[in-house]
Amino acid sequence: MKTLKLMPLALLFAACASSNTATTQPPAQAATAAVQPASTRPSTAALDPVGSYEFATIVDGQTVNGTMHIEGGPGAYKGRIVTSVFPEIPIVGATVEANVINVKASMPDGELAIRMVMDGMNFKGNWALGSDSGEFNGKKLPK
Repeated sequence: MKTLKLMPLALLFAACASSNTATTQPPAQAATAAVQPASTRPSTAALDPVGSYEFATIVDGQTVNGTMHIEGGPGAYKGRIVTSVFPEIPIVGATVEANVINVKASMPDGELAIRMVMDGMNFKGNWALGSDSGEFNGKKLPK
């Protein structure tokens, strides 16, 4: 008879114990969903803009090929842009945000802004100078 009276109490303790573990331990499915395969994880390595780049763009209907050389370090990047059409263009700064390199260069008629979205060694992007703009693409050259 004593066993029958203790049975509801034992069931209550068992129910409380199982509900405590359910709230303190995350479901196995949620834990595995948070893990991303290595190929889809964002890169934690900082992008280094220093180096030389080959590029092509169209300016006023004419194809312009050239190279861009970036040197220096964070907060003090500089360099030059050499093209098949224009005189050498000095780079006065660059910044890096994730996989994007933003370059500022000094032209006689204003600031040239270049945006390069890197995909490995290749990039696509654009440039803007005043009201003119265009697409800009190419690749980073091996060191």
